[in-house]
Amino acid sequence: MWGLRPVGDDLDISGWQGPSYFQEFDVIEYASLPASTLTIDTREGDAIYSTDFSYEVDFDIGFGVRENISITAPVVFAGYGLDVPEEDYHELKNVTIKDRIVLLLQGVPREDDDSLVWNKSGQRTRYAGLRARLSRLREEGAAGILLVQSRQDRRDRSNPNAGIHAADNTNQVSVTVSEQLPMLERITKKNNEHTGLDIDMRVTDVTGGGSDHVPFARGGIPVSFFFTGFHEDYHQPTDTVDKINFEKMTRIVRLAYLNLWELANYEGDFNIAVHE
Repeated sequence: MWGLRPVGDDLDISGWQGPSYFQEFDVIEYASLPASTLTIDTREGDAIYSTDFSYEVDFDIGFGVRENISITAPVVFAGYGLDVPEEDYHELKNVTIKDRIVLLLQGVPREDDDSLVWNKSGQRTRYAGLRARLSRLREEGAAGILLVQSRQDRRDRSNPNAGIHAADNTNQVSVTVSEQLPMLERITKKNNEHTGLDIDMRVTDVTGGGSDHVPFARGGIPVSFFFTGFHEDYHQPTDTVDKINFEKMTRIVRLAYLNLWELANYEGDFNIAVHE
């Protein structure tokens, strides 16, 4: 339907020769850095006061650090680091980023004000996605980024099912659908009448994050993303098969199947909106 041609490794199996949908790749292994330290110096006149912070107690190291590094640079405060032209909101406009360590707040300002564009349904990822904000700071030459957040606050903002084990989270699922294909929201809600899931529906461009659907969304292909929430075993070796709620998984698969069946048999125009 979408013209997805195989561009993976060349194979010669079962009568098939040429590019495949498979691709071998190396997995990068990350190791903890127990010797990591963070010291912030505060200057008052000629006096300098140093404050030391403890690793994995006061701070943690984000993904992407592949080697031991030492950074000494001035710290600048950039608020939430938002740039939202629709609200004439430009927090980085008068902030020097290059060769500075940027102190950044997690989340968004006035998050309970639904009149603000970044708080509207499905818009948080587009305007305030953390990945996009961090990428912009890197592009502008930031020497480092200090992200201020609490561990629980990070989980709560990411998903309402945060911290719930799959075995206890019996019926909740977050469903994020592409805004460029409006019918995805409609058919998901309709078909859920047959599956009875407790759905948190989100409509957005789905181009933020690092899950498998993101490259398709960035390529203009509409997606539906089902997510059951974070928990303490998330992406850990302890996330074993006995923690799967198979009854709930069955309902999710059934809903996805009903959506796919309706899309496959739809005879009208999908009217996909293309964002430049």
